[in-house]
Amino acid sequence: MPDLSAAERRAAAVAWAVSGAFGPVIPLVIMFVYRRSAFVARHAGQAVLAYGFVMASALAALVLMVGVAAVQLAQHGAPDPYAPAPRLVQGSVVAVGIGIGLVYAVQIAASLWMARRAFAGEDVRYPLVHRAVRRRALVAERG
Repeated sequence: MPDLSAAERRAAAVAWAVSGAFGPVIPLVIMFVYRRSAFVARHAGQAVLAYGFVMASALAALVLMVGVAAVQLAQHGAPDPYAPAPRLVQGSVVAVGIGIGLVYAVQIAASLWMARRAFAGEDVRYPLVHRAVRRRALVAERG
């Protein structure tokens, strides 16, 4: 592991810490500011992609929920606007809401855990996204 400055370790930790709750903007800025540091670029890039993965999962869950509502509408027609929603639709809304909340909470916890490890100078790998970031970092190191 190369010698890392305190600023590099801090930047990588901040990229992870803010990505879980606030999204990819700050990690992108950090990645641009510290673009010559492969360590920071890897961590910030993984933080951005991890947030994107969580948002893609949430979008897939919302599409599933809309699909359930569409199937319910196709089977039973338009419901009376004053009647309660069918139980299947209610259940899917609640299940998707709870699922998105749990995924978001896990993302925040994982981001804080990764931030702690990045601050310690460890080269951590977030599942599913580290390969794409590693390829980009290797290209950046070459030239």
